[in-house]
Amino acid sequence: MQTATLGNGVKVELGPNWVQGLGEGKNQNPIFGLALKNKLISVTSDFTNLSTFDNTGPVNMEKELFAFDNAFSTFVAKAGMCSSYL
Repeated sequence: MQTATLGNGVKVELGPNWVQGLGEGKNQNPIFGLALKNKLISVTSDFTNLSTFDNTGPVNMEKELFAFDNAFSTFVAKAGMCSSYL
């Protein structure tokens, strides 16, 4: 982890911003276990309140996020079609 300062003085953390918390017991992601043990888990994702930034500070990326969401939905649908051939 490393802290960086945006052009408007806002400090942000560089590096991992989430840890996958799948599995339980011996099948649990070991990194997630370490995060829990060290009390690094602090917030739940709130996808209804999404803020985007560039190197100058806040920026509206709604158009790009919408395009990505559509492309990802298409990818998931096509991946599902391909899995029927396995």
